[in-house]
This record gives sequence, structure tokens and C-alpha cells, in this order.
Amino acid sequence: MGASGWDYVQPFDTDLATTFAALRQRIFTEGHYFWFDSIARPATLADLDALCADDPMDMFDGEPDFDSPEFHTRIDIATAGTHSILDVHTVGRRADVEPLTAQETLELFGTCSPTTAIFEAADLHQMLPEKWGGFYVELHNSAGAVEAVAFWGCSGD
Repeated sequence: MGASGWDYVQPFDTDLATTFAALRQRIFTEGHYFWFDSIARPATLADLDALCADDPMDMFDGEPDFDSPEFHTRIDIATAGTHSILDVHTVGRRADVEPLTAQETLELFGTCSPTTAIFEAADLHQMLPEKWGGFYVELHNSAGAVEAVAFWGCSGD
């Protein structure tokens, strides 16, 4: 299948961590992510995070049974991902999703204070991570206040 690009705009809520968590919850609740038809979707975002965080080899108390359906399910989940922001778990400097520098923001958007319209018109392929992960930038209203945060990146097999 290959990795998939994704991008989202989330209304700003209190701080960056709260905004990021609200976006991940929204995408999980809406079901806008890849999942295997043969595997039941997790009931909660916490369940999904637990499934994806576990090393498939850790589920065995000794020698893994490489032929077991459970082993193959866990490998499929760990390697395929959801092709969405649900594949990343941290936001901030040196995190899964990192902020653009002021220079990168200016180069990509033509301004240090992009709006939602400017973000939506930008060619995000100019700035994609080399591995699973992404970037974020604050989006401003006409008065200059932060009204949303844009997140984009790529993940998946």
C-alpha cells in the first residue's frame, strides 16, 4: 500500500497538547483512518494506542508462535498503521509531529502567520517528514490571533 499523506486543521483549544489530543480523538471517533476489515476496530482511542504501542514480540512469554493468527494480526497492525494522525503520539520539538521554524513557515506559506486559507492552498509536499511523523503550524485569524493548528505528515506501511 505504501505510506499515506494526511493533513488536518483543528480549532485551537487551550494549548497545543489539548488541540492535538482533540484532533486525534475526533479522527478516531469519525473513523477516518485505515483499518483491516478482518480485525475488529478498537473500542476507544486508548485501546488503539495500546495496540499500536505494543511490540508484537512482547505478547509472548517465551518463543512466539509465528503461525498464530494473533501474531499475524499484531504484526499487521504494527507495520501498516492507520495512515492518519492516529499513528503519531507526541507533538512538540523532537516529537513525532514537530513545529516548523519561522524560516520554514515563511518559505512554505509566504508569511510567518498563515491563515487556514493559506494553509489549504499550500503545496505541503514541499515539507514532508522522511519517516512516520509530521509537522504543525499555528493558523491565525485576520486579527493575528491563533484560531487553529494545522497538522500534516505521512504514515502507514
